[in-house]
Amino acid sequence: MTGFADAESCFGLYIYKNTSLKTGWYVFLNFNITLHKKDINLLNQIKNFFGVGIVSNHRDQSKQYNVKSVKDIKIIIDPFDKFPLMTKKLDDYRLFKKAYNLILNKEHLTHEGIEKLIVIKNSINRGLSPEILNTFSNLKFEDTPIITKKRTPF
Repeated sequence: MTGFADAESCFGLYIYKNTSLKTGWYVFLNFNITLHKKDINLLNQIKNFFGVGIVSNHRDQSKQYNVKSVKDIKIIIDPFDKFPLMTKKLDDYRLFKKAYNLILNKEHLTHEGIEKLIVIKNSINRGLSPEILNTFSNLKFEDTPIITKKRTPF
């Protein structure tokens, strides 16, 4: 599973403006794997392996396995702690796990917690949206947690 996830998975942290929430921001994590629709059986096997998540349509020719629930994310994290990723994706995983722990501790419900998550989001996947950059222009991103360290080749 680790090798497959290294190649095909995404560890995502998403932050969206939502004025109905106390902090003004909605935060969630998402682990997903997107494959061509002909590989739906493989996605279902991955779902069965983890025992959580859903497989659904994703665009015209693809299907996606998703895990978003904080409770279920824990089930996703455990195997990757036991069998670490070996590519650059390890950095995204570590940041994802750091964000998970902040959310688990309910820090995302405070302004300070949102700022910590935004600093993490700056380094994960595609980084920050212009809206977040403008809103949080006071944050210092030179403190962004870049985690890269040397990996042992196999």
